[in-house]
Amino acid sequence: MPFFADIDDTEGDNGAHLHPVVNAFAFTKDHLERVVALNLVWSVQVVPLLIGLVWVQGWLWLRLVLMVASLISMAITAGGLYGVIYQMYQGEFLTKELVIDKYRELTRPGLRALLPLYALYGLCPVLIILGQISQVLSAQILTYYAALVVFACSIFWGPLFVEDPQKQSWQIGLRSFRLLWRYPVIMAGVGLMALMTLLFGIVSVGGFLLIAPSFIVVLQTCLYGDIATKESRRRSAHRRITLNKQASSHI
Repeated sequence: MPFFADIDDTEGDNGAHLHPVVNAFAFTKDHLERVVALNLVWSVQVVPLLIGLVWVQGWLWLRLVLMVASLISMAITAGGLYGVIYQMYQGEFLTKELVIDKYRELTRPGLRALLPLYALYGLCPVLIILGQISQVLSAQILTYYAALVVFACSIFWGPLFVEDPQKQSWQIGLRSFRLLWRYPVIMAGVGLMALMTLLFGIVSVGGFLLIAPSFIVVLQTCLYGDIATKESRRRSAHRRITLNKQASSHI
């Protein structure tokens, strides 16, 4: 699998000249039917979650089992979804074989690398509640800030995982924090769009089942692709400067 680091603006037109949000909309428009089909396949896992939420007369323990199992399944199989979207981003045509291969290849590594990271989503509300209970202003601010950082960093988790599925959770987390530190503005724009898409999907339900999760993955993939291009150019410029300095020293 080619890595994001190998992306170069001279290798075809992958939208590197566009802002990631614009690029994501353009990509989705060009591949709308395939993105929707991919989202429908992935969203099958949401059915137990919906049953657990709407089955108010059911046993509480069974509803909890359905919801937890659905959330864990979504986290585990997220790697396959990111892998398929990335291959489409690289120009491959969506086929049944591609979907099966990517889910088979990335589901087990996703269990090891992505599930612990996505578990932080469940930890954040707990920390916020504890901060509120403490009634200490500094603790409340700290917990909200931690939750915001986790959400911001999570935008990079999927693409970083696809880039190297052998990475450990802490390596992905550390790298995502460094990227957030370097590119806060562009990340904020993509993060805001991802949040709006998520809210739209939750409110409409149908939007979640049809396109919202896959579009969020497209947003994240386009963002990291854009950053990878910038990083590649920066390294190339640094190498040129180094070579020029070495050539000057020998004159």
